[in-house]
Amino acid sequence: MDVKDGVLHAFREELGELYYYHGSSKNWTMMNYHYHETCELILSMSDGVTIYIGKHSYTANRGDLFLIRSEEFHRVKPIANSNYARYVLMFDLARVRRLVEPLGYNFLRYFEEPSDTFVPKLSLPPTVLATMTELMNRLDPLYSTCKEPHSLALIYLLIAQMLIHVQDLYDFFYQDHPPALERNDVSFEIHDNSKDRIQQIKQFICDHIEEKLSLNLIAEQFFISKYYLSHYFRKETGFSIMQYIAMQKVIRAKHMLKQGYSITSIAMTLGYNSDSHFISTFQKYVGTTPKRYVLRLKDDQDA
Repeated sequence: MDVKDGVLHAFREELGELYYYHGSSKNWTMMNYHYHETCELILSMSDGVTIYIGKHSYTANRGDLFLIRSEEFHRVKPIANSNYARYVLMFDLARVRRLVEPLGYNFLRYFEEPSDTFVPKLSLPPTVLATMTELMNRLDPLYSTCKEPHSLALIYLLIAQMLIHVQDLYDFFYQDHPPALERNDVSFEIHDNSKDRIQQIKQFICDHIEEKLSLNLIAEQFFISKYYLSHYFRKETGFSIMQYIAMQKVIRAKHMLKQGYSITSIAMTLGYNSDSHFISTFQKYVGTTPKRYVLRLKDDQDA
């Protein structure tokens, strides 16, 4: 947990009005508590996950669905060294709310008017889990074209169906017998310093520079959309994230050259496609080839 001296530090994320993810990640972890304007559904397809929402923590197993309201602090912590499978859906509550009046049914009560005993967790029965995953899977082909009005309309109709199922389940299971909370009391401090966030991303890149790094991987690691990450990183650093990765690889390569590693060994270690790819990238950022760089180091030592 990101708690220091009894104070929780969280970051605000700007994710846009819609975000959808379905898949599995190995050794994935959310670096910090965060919060965002969108509401969120998390459907765990793995066991033994810990989800922190507000001042409480919950154990999530396969088939557990979590409701996260707008601006609500939260963090997900899977079991270490495990595959974490899940569905994640973030959406604009205001856009969904427009469907309430024409449908004649307010299916947003648990997002907009939660009681003091509200528990944002539902353990879905097998038949409901099958329905929910079927609805989520129908988002897959639509999300790639969500900028198109037709696709966006279909997406929000699917979201409305999901929320109707969710509200019906809450009414059936929890209205008279709400479950006990798993408490994890902390105090909160909103810590929205973008430079700290950028520093964490930079540190992650440096710590994993010998691995295959991509915009998608880093965005997933920090629970940020790749489009926002690209804009966010360039705004704060002046570089694209891929430029920064390339520069950090070159810095590591220079260190390895000083230690006597061969060009081939460095290219393999740092994930370059070939020796020539490494050489051209090195020359682009250093202004000389790796071989000439080593010769210059020897000349400096002999001087």
